[in-house]
Order: sequence, then structure tokens, then C-alpha cells
Amino acid sequence: MTEPEWSERSVAMSAERLFLTMKQSFTDLVFPTTKSLKEGLKEFRFFYNHIRPHQHLNYLTPNEAWNNKPIANSKTHEALYFSALCGNVAGFYFLE
Repeated sequence: MTEPEWSERSVAMSAERLFLTMKQSFTDLVFPTTKSLKEGLKEFRFFYNHIRPHQHLNYLTPNEAWNNKPIANSKTHEALYFSALCGNVAGFYFLE
């Protein structure tokens, strides 16, 4: 018997992976205000959903997978570099 694509187990594993990535990204950072923490979380969310490829999504970003977008590349789109959280999250993304 095979599991449905989004079983409780796969959702739990995805959540665990999200929090592990978040924990690694926020290590040793200090946010002096609630506003700065919210900005850091916003930056992380952008990185996680638009820059970081996910193995369980066949190396697409969630944005590419959920919006059924083809993988962008430097021949078809302008590449921009993103870095946040003191360089703990960084990578390239493509403008549409």
C-alpha cells in the first residue's frame, strides 16, 4: 500500500525539515526588537519558498512547484543574488 503524496507522515517530515533549516539559519543571531525578528522571518520565508530547492519537490522551489512554473535559468530570466540573516541564507533567484 502506498501513502498519499501528502500524508500526515510526509507533512510532519516537511515541518521537521523546515524547522531544522530555520534553526540552522538563525543560529547565533540576535534580534533586539520584535520588528527585527519579524523582518528576519520574512527574509527566511522568501529564501525557503523562492530560492532553496527542495529534494521532495524534485529540486524545485515551493514557488515553482505550487505555481506549476518551469525551472527558470539565466538564459530565460535575469538572475539576482539574495543574502539575508548575516549571510546564513543566500542564493540566486530569477526574475520573471
